[in-house]
Amino acid sequence: MDNPYLQVISLVERLHRQFLEVVKLELEGIGIHDINNVQAMMLFNIGDAEMTVGELTLRGCYLGSNVVGSSAFGFAPPI
Repeated sequence: MDNPYLQVISLVERLHRQFLEVVKLELEGIGIHDINNVQAMMLFNIGDAEMTVGELTLRGCYLGSNVVGSSAFGFAPPI
């Protein structure tokens, strides 16, 4: 890969995966098994706000029903 832009994209993707692995290990370390690393990051980004799925989508917090299909978030699982 000679293109520096593509190299940066590849490194950012790798960093993101490693960060999610760290979050996963931290959740396991403190005994949280109800949510996964992606759901934990969504909750962190949402904070104390109450938002609809539309608002989550606009903020970039919600990318699809496969991520938020958990009853832990108050949403019904996808059909």
